[in-house]
Amino acid sequence: MSVIRGQRTFQWTCKVKVAPMKTRIFLFCFFVIFLRGAVFAADSGAKLNLLVVTGGHGFQREPFFKMFADNRSITFTEAKQTKTSEAYDRDDLAGFDVVVLYDMVQNITDAQKAKFLSLFDKGIGLVVLHHALVSYQHWPEYERIIGGRYPEADGKSGVVTPEVG
Repeated sequence: MSVIRGQRTFQWTCKVKVAPMKTRIFLFCFFVIFLRGAVFAADSGAKLNLLVVTGGHGFQREPFFKMFADNRSITFTEAKQTKTSEAYDRDDLAGFDVVVLYDMVQNITDAQKAKFLSLFDKGIGLVVLHHALVSYQHWPEYERIIGGRYPEADGKSGVVTPEVG
């Protein structure tokens, strides 16, 4: 409590823990995608169709997929990769509006690379989450597309470009 000109005033202080920049960017990207889905669904009556690519790294499946299931503006399909990038071998790949990468695999064939790159020619959106930043350490084009990468410390990673963080 403090006294100013004979009046008592109270000052409230609140310590707010601010999320790290990466978390805020991640949440903003999801907000934009889901907002786009809501607008798209409201305008056309259709839902935004997502392909969610997983594999190569453990995660808490139930809360992760609940985030998608609870959004009425989208539908989603999981493509679980095992050893290679088989998600890009799907016959229905071009039928999705957005591909969400939540995987961490290294092996991708030239044919799979071409199918991945064709997503952009077809106007299909791409969201890269968390450990997908570690994927394809030996493919510089992937690094350029997603805007960076997390170089592995085990010596298996490719040459780090000057642009990497």
